[in-house]
Amino acid sequence: MTSATWLPRHRRVTGAILAAYLVALVFVLGWPTPVDAGVNDTLLRALGWLHGHGLPAWVGYDQVEFAANVVLFVPVGLLLALELYRRPWWVAALGGFGLSVLAELAQALTRPDRFATGRDVLANTLGAVVGAAVIGARSRSRSRARPRRPAADAPARDYGPR
Repeated sequence: MTSATWLPRHRRVTGAILAAYLVALVFVLGWPTPVDAGVNDTLLRALGWLHGHGLPAWVGYDQVEFAANVVLFVPVGLLLALELYRRPWWVAALGGFGLSVLAELAQALTRPDRFATGRDVLANTLGAVVGAAVIGARSRSRSRARPRRPAADAPARDYGPR
């Protein structure tokens, strides 16, 4: 029996999207130079403009980079949680953590122009947790909202006098 036979269609689609996202993630995380190198000046100018228009001064490049890493891993948590739908949501979050650690380790060992940091692992893991928790919360609310009913063709059970 092939996996296409026993996997529900939505899991095949989710798996394909997850695989495509992971391939894109490998390119982003494995890029030889910092991904924002070409837009760094533009980002700093935009932050300066935003500071002049009310953005708090404490929001700087480091906060934007942290937020970008969080956002980058939200789909990882979402897709892993969908793919592992019979497991607790935190298993998907743990998978995002593992992926982040591997990515940062690979950067440290193979990309001298990149910066592998624990802060990136924290941000990536936070993104995976957010994505996985969204799926976990949704599946919990759906299971609570839907009362279990016996199948239409199932015989009625007699539980005796009460």
